[in-house]
Amino acid sequence: MTATRYHLGLKNGQEWRLEADPGLEDWLEHFASILTLEEAASQDSGPSWRFCFQEKGRQDSPGDGWVSSYSQWQSIHARTDGTDIITGIVPYDRSDKKEDIVRMMLAVQSLYLAVWPRGGIPVHAALLENAGHAILIAAPGGTGKSTCATRIPPPWHALCDDAVLLVPVQGVYSAHPLPTWSDFLMRDIHDGTWDTGYAVPVTGIWFLEHGDVDCGASIGKGEAATRLYQSAVQASGASMRK
Repeated sequence: MTATRYHLGLKNGQEWRLEADPGLEDWLEHFASILTLEEAASQDSGPSWRFCFQEKGRQDSPGDGWVSSYSQWQSIHARTDGTDIITGIVPYDRSDKKEDIVRMMLAVQSLYLAVWPRGGIPVHAALLENAGHAILIAAPGGTGKSTCATRIPPPWHALCDDAVLLVPVQGVYSAHPLPTWSDFLMRDIHDGTWDTGYAVPVTGIWFLEHGDVDCGASIGKGEAATRLYQSAVQASGASMRK
């Protein structure tokens, strides 16, 4: 019997067929359900995102044309043309479901490596949508992103409150929502889903910080670029900041 494969497509045209080696099929099924991914068509032969077990400490590279990242929990290999991805997961106690979630949280970082050649980045931000357009509320953990996302009045609504994948599409950046993994790990909320394949064009980024009065102020391009870079670094970290 052929294992189930899943499809993820991004607004910039990148797409993958997700498949798992034996021992990780149920893990991939859960991962796909959180990201709201549909099963891939049987004839789908496009780029693949493969999940497999990886011996701890092993740092083999697939060869030229790949970029790799290594940690004590996993290895990531992504083609420099933004196509195939391999996520190697160091074996762990599969009976601990929170450990499953931790590996999913880390595995999402594979996407960060894959979109980089196409100008994409992760951003530590809430994604708020209104009538087909969106803004980002970017800030370090504990500043109030989730509070803003919870309190935003209609017709605005929050697509996510922790991290997004930002990709350029014909001169405009579109944002894909990413899961709030701390919901599973710190709040014992186990039924959360995020439509990661859905994207909305971003019309503005608000960098949230504490102040004595409620107000908004424009900032220069240099400061905006610095803050956006810092937000990308925050999103790329393995630790939870919420």
